[in-house]
Amino acid sequence: MERLTPQEESVMLLIWPLGECAIKDVVDKMEEPKP
Repeated sequence: MERLTPQEESVMLLIWPLGECAIKDVVDKMEEPKP
């Protein structure tokens, strides 16, 4: 199994607690500057 990149891992750490969510939900949880 491949390891996640640091960027992928940071996004997954936002997604896991949210469960089922939309991209907007994840972006809302990100710190500034947002993509």
